[in-house]
Amino acid sequence: SGSSGLHVLVPLERQLDHGAAISFGQVLAEALVQQHPDIATTERAVRARRSKVYVDYLQNGRGKLLAAPYSARPLPGVPVSMPLRWDEVRPGLHPRQFTALDAPARMERLREDPFQGVLGEAPELVTVLSRLQRYLEKRGGLSAPVGGPTRTGRWGGPRKDGQGPRRKGAPAEEAPAPA
Repeated sequence: SGSSGLHVLVPLERQLDHGAAISFGQVLAEALVQQHPDIATTERAVRARRSKVYVDYLQNGRGKLLAAPYSARPLPGVPVSMPLRWDEVRPGLHPRQFTALDAPARMERLREDPFQGVLGEAPELVTVLSRLQRYLEKRGGLSAPVGGPTRTGRWGGPRKDGQGPRRKGAPAEEAPAPA
């Protein structure tokens, strides 16, 4: 749980570079909005959202803050950033209902840490993202990804030739631009 909403964490296992990770969030957000346009939006302007849930994929950018799991918030009642199971995400859930006072008892009742799944094995993201991107493009619902696949069409990760990124428009055999 976040301060006023939810953070959805997905294990990446270093399959995506930073730009592709941002695009991953964007593609998932846009798919969610397409599937649930009556309740979800990626519209940044608060007035334009009306009463819809804001899916903020831009929170994945460099320098953005994310409270660590189980960390106390500097708010009255000492709410805690609490990892949840999917079956706990339901109407009436409020992020501030989990506090430093009741968190230990909750964890004892659960007998397992819901955050462990994020630390586990990641799905094969490159294939999943490529399929999801094609699906959204066919439906006309994908805006230009913020990070996007690499110029080779792959989603992140090192280039097979071991070199760094090429300058935009540079032929494949040209050396990378100096940093």
